[in-house]
Amino acid sequence: YNAEYMGITSTRSFFVVSSSRPFSSLFKMSMSRGLVLCVLVSASLCLFSAPSVQGAALGIDWGSDFFKASLVKPGSPFQIVENLVSKRKTPNAVSFYHGQRNYGEDALAYKSKDPVHTFSYLSNLLGKSFNESDGSFFSRQYMKYKVKEDTERGGFAFEVGDTSYSTEEIVAMLFRHLKDLAKAQARTDIVDAVITVPPFWSQFERQAIMDAAELGGFKVLALIHENTAAAIHYAIDRLDSNRTHNVIFYNMGSSSTKVSLVSYFTMNVTENRKNKSIEAFVVKSHVWDDTLGANEFDLRLVEHFADIYNKQRNGKNGNNGFEIRNNGKAMAKMIKEARRTKEILSANREAPMYVEGLSDDIDLRSSITRSEFEKISDDLFQRAGSLIAKVLADANMTLADIDVVELIGGGIRVPKIQSILEETVKPVSVAQHLNGDECMATGAAFYAANLSTAFRVRKIGMTDVFAFPMGVRLADLAATANVDQSAGSMLSSSTTTEGEEEEKEKKEEEDGDSKVFSKRATLVSHNNRLNVRKTVAFTHDQDLSCVLSHDDMSLLPKGTSKRVASLNITGISAMANTYAAKLGKPKVALTFLLSASGTTDLVKAEATVEETVMVPVEKEKPKNATATKGASKTAEGNKTSTVNQTADSNTTNVNESTQAEPTKADSTADSSSANTEEKSDGATTSDQPESTAESATESTTEAAPAAPVEMREKKLIHRVSLQVETEHAFPRPMDSKTMRDGRRKLEALDKIDQAIKDTAAAKNHLESFLYSTRELLLADLVQELTVDSERQAIGAELEELELWLYEGEGFNGKATDYKKKYQAVYKVCEVVFDKLKEHEKKQQEALMKNQSVNGSALNESTSNSTLNQSDAENSTQAEEQNGASPEDEPTTESTSEPTQEESEGVKEEL
Repeated sequence: YNAEYMGITSTRSFFVVSSSRPFSSLFKMSMSRGLVLCVLVSASLCLFSAPSVQGAALGIDWGSDFFKASLVKPGSPFQIVENLVSKRKTPNAVSFYHGQRNYGEDALAYKSKDPVHTFSYLSNLLGKSFNESDGSFFSRQYMKYKVKEDTERGGFAFEVGDTSYSTEEIVAMLFRHLKDLAKAQARTDIVDAVITVPPFWSQFERQAIMDAAELGGFKVLALIHENTAAAIHYAIDRLDSNRTHNVIFYNMGSSSTKVSLVSYFTMNVTENRKNKSIEAFVVKSHVWDDTLGANEFDLRLVEHFADIYNKQRNGKNGNNGFEIRNNGKAMAKMIKEARRTKEILSANREAPMYVEGLSDDIDLRSSITRSEFEKISDDLFQRAGSLIAKVLADANMTLADIDVVELIGGGIRVPKIQSILEETVKPVSVAQHLNGDECMATGAAFYAANLSTAFRVRKIGMTDVFAFPMGVRLADLAATANVDQSAGSMLSSSTTTEGEEEEKEKKEEEDGDSKVFSKRATLVSHNNRLNVRKTVAFTHDQDLSCVLSHDDMSLLPKGTSKRVASLNITGISAMANTYAAKLGKPKVALTFLLSASGTTDLVKAEATVEETVMVPVEKEKPKNATATKGASKTAEGNKTSTVNQTADSNTTNVNESTQAEPTKADSTADSSSANTEEKSDGATTSDQPESTAESATESTTEAAPAAPVEMREKKLIHRVSLQVETEHAFPRPMDSKTMRDGRRKLEALDKIDQAIKDTAAAKNHLESFLYSTRELLLADLVQELTVDSERQAIGAELEELELWLYEGEGFNGKATDYKKKYQAVYKVCEVVFDKLKEHEKKQQEALMKNQSVNGSALNESTSNSTLNQSDAENSTQAEEQNGASPEDEPTTESTSEPTQEESEGVKEEL
């Protein structure tokens, strides 16, 4: 593109965000729109005269089966992070095999060998309570993990040898692996990241993945819904910006299906005092089926072929008790081959199913047609089509309002799903404009660049929504303590149903005892927009218990706890004891934040008391005032200004903190003691302004009697920050202690992995030395320089080394053993190496000597030539000084002609 076409004076190059569309398509699209889309302007891209800023960020699409990451750094376009085998997506798996960790494809290679210690799909267990799980997740996936309860936090703990690891700790290992891959590709350390999450994740899952990412070395800038990240990428490439454009994003992943309705439009913003139009979108609705994914279709094939294999075995041997499902290794093999069979069926009408030596060295040989596959998965296909009507109803829209249905995710490659969706949304088109595997990672990277301070990006307006209603229930702390013996027992108990909770709250509200305080407030409604603050304000004089919980359990996935956290809020009683007798009960304000990541937290708790005080009315100065009167009014004006400033700085909205410069009156109002004096006449000021005013008044009363001061009412607010103690429900997030313990575990594993790598490197080096030295002994030059006895001694030493490596102690040695052995063998072979070095040294000396002789001859010839040239130049200069030069000879005028001898002498000199 031409930079002038964009209205940019710089002619330096810029970068376009990678897209699934061809570059020529982007060019035509941008020319038709009159602007260049998807331009990433980092500080070092030089589109603007900004200083260079170093930094990089990641957009991570964290799926249950694979993870993909898009890297953005100054000076480069978006690029997908490749793994060790140069693939653009990495299996979300880690294995422990013989004490060594493996990731991705390497980990899955051990799935059939050691299924107990090969972990996959653990992202689905983040934020899940151990007691709420019915075990169906493990049984349906035929996982034979050694699992127990994490008694401290209420989650899962996986046993590996003598150590147990929480779900967050194992997922953190994968985050560290991803960070190493990104660091190798970016050639710089990467900390900032934006991670995609499903919209049906509650606060428990969202907090768990942020804890895992932090433990893995990332700073999570924000979480973003998967379809919202894809919507950002779609906004970059959108063709028609002149009207509202409604899109349904249909995303079928490995373990769930998410459907979102997004409305695109243009909005006007002011930038640098100029109005400009930018692309914007609003997410209208998120709906999902958290148990419908591509993996479900794989399991249908697994069940189908497991029945076939059981019939083959039972019919052949007459053993009716054979069950292949009890063999974990065999089922791991079958799941792998079933996925391959499904992929073949996507392009063919029939596919084979063959697993060699599935059990007892007996193969599984079978096949399946596409029609048979669609028959055994018919109920899954029907569920896939029903989500379209669900999202339209939730957004209060009809199919006539939709412009296009965009398919993303790996599961939409099944032809039957595409045909069902096309039939469901007719006449709306079903399209795949985006790269279904990478659009979410790229959109998250664009969002990360927007949040990071190291980049300047094109503005895109975005409004996302949160699906789960949330509320709080307030009660007196003392009354709550009598009902619940401890906050931990109250929160860890999950036997109370939603109906029982509502019945209990209703009973408390209808209680005739007026002393029982109980309030209920809704913080977040269904499809509430993200990144908003909600304040609950009320009058009360006792410390509080505040329970944050989900309001509608029907929307939440199975097993999610109703209660999120219990907050003990103290400091209200102390303030009431100080002010209640004079000023009444304090006004309590609790401010909650629904963050952009979808987590709800109490961010501010304060109590305030209003007091009405009398302050002097500020008067204007007379224009023709004497110096004495001017000085007097200046003092009086100082007094009035001080009092007004004190009152104004304390009269703020309950949702805002005081911003004025702290004077003595300010600090008095803001402190918990609130040492403000009251006088009988109603005037309230602080000590320092009052004394200043008195001294100023005394200085003027000597000249004339003091005039009466006109007073007016002013409100003074006493503000106290309340103390909050939070007790999270099970499963609890990681605190500082568990985070430190997790880091120690991971660092210990990192040391073990590094020791294994060092051992492998030392052994490889020793093996390389063995074979290269053995080959060196056969070289002609070594035969000439050494004698037979020397070569025989070295050969015997190498023979002994080979036996030690492959049949002796060196087979399972350590890095130090290999290094010591190398030094010992090298010492024996050193006689050959010394002779080779001496031979090479002699050759170098001979070569240098020849070069020196040739160089001397060349220098002598050059010196003679230079001397002759110098003599000629000296002679010419002498003739020029005498008035003669070669150019002047033909026209030189002289009184007498030179003789023949003189002429010949001049020629000779020339």
